[in-house]
Amino acid sequence: MTEENPLTLPRKSEVTAPPSSPWRHPLLPCTLILIGAVLRLVWPLDFEWKGDEKWSFDLAQRTVRGEHEWPWIGMPSSVGLMNPGLSVWPFVGLASVADTPVGMSLGVMWINAFWLLGLASWIRFTWEDEDRWWGYWAIAIFSVSPLPLVYSRKIWPPDVFPLFLLPWLWAHSRRNQTWFAFGWGFFGALLGQLHMSGFFAAAGLVAGSWITDRKEVKWVPWAWGSVLGVLPMFPWIWLELHRGWHPPGHGTVSLSFLAHAYTIAWGLGLDDALGADTGAFLAGPTVGGHSTWLVFALQTALLALATYGTLLAWVDRRSRPFPIQQRPLLWGALIGGGLLQIVSSSVNPYYLVAWSPVFHILAAWVYRRRPRWLAVTAVLQLALSVAFLSYIHWHGGAPGGDYGVTYRVQTGQSQEKGE
Repeated sequence: MTEENPLTLPRKSEVTAPPSSPWRHPLLPCTLILIGAVLRLVWPLDFEWKGDEKWSFDLAQRTVRGEHEWPWIGMPSSVGLMNPGLSVWPFVGLASVADTPVGMSLGVMWINAFWLLGLASWIRFTWEDEDRWWGYWAIAIFSVSPLPLVYSRKIWPPDVFPLFLLPWLWAHSRRNQTWFAFGWGFFGALLGQLHMSGFFAAAGLVAGSWITDRKEVKWVPWAWGSVLGVLPMFPWIWLELHRGWHPPGHGTVSLSFLAHAYTIAWGLGLDDALGADTGAFLAGPTVGGHSTWLVFALQTALLALATYGTLLAWVDRRSRPFPIQQRPLLWGALIGGGLLQIVSSSVNPYYLVAWSPVFHILAAWVYRRRPRWLAVTAVLQLALSVAFLSYIHWHGGAPGGDYGVTYRVQTGQSQEKGE
């Protein structure tokens, strides 16, 4: 008896929604995906404008004007390493067509809006027929979720991850074909040069693929693609070898990776962006001078959904195994996140941008026996995202948190000028 190849052969779905269920129709999740794309474009002047964003904008503009040599090295990182030059190159490209912070940030927003459509196409053309309906829901939840929205609207390397994530995921889905395996290796090598968390994402997916279906992978083309992708970082390697980098001390080991993965998947975790403004946000919106606490109710409902979904996943762990085709993604996120946790005892939420779609795939899988709850999860996260964007707009940002004061307020521009 031969084993089925999950990459090329159809298979029976372990669990599907009832054949007559309207929730299997792609219209509603695809509508939510389009709404998520719109959310990345609204109030375009309300983007974060702090040191990193100003640094990237200034270097990109000076490079385009010929005032700075080609940047083979990027900005310093929080762990003491310099970032590779590729972390700046996308902004140099944007600077060639946009000479203002608003224009460049709009370029980032549009990249992330099209990224959602690309993810929907990835589901449509690479997933099994039986899994596509809940795959669309996974991308819908990702599209309207608050934290992915936060990391899609500013001039910052993690915000342009989609440039490489989409072809990386797509090529991995066809890793049993020569040129796709080559592309998987190539784009995986570029991820870490854009942001160092990408190295862990790429390594995790390689390990996950080795564990689950290594016989199906064209490893030689993958290796050649990886070698070619590493070439742009040679100047960075040469610099770091001569700088004599010393890693920072490692504090108490924690499970912050898992905690952040959980909150990202279920639409929670805005505390870092809001900081001291969290209480005011939760108390909103304000109607007639009185706090309604509707945002707090939204977060409570999402926490209840997350808790219930976790219990379901544990109870049904044997009768409802994770789909074969997506198992490398699951293992890749766990292994990559674990490696990241070993290297850094404190994992920040933005370290996990590359894995965010995988977390939402897991959230959607949890409720695929209860498809109505997929819609509830997506709508609640959409409402929370709208509340967050509205709060940022009407309060000029979150001065007490990482978001800070928006570009619009700092420059004294009206929203109409950016429209």
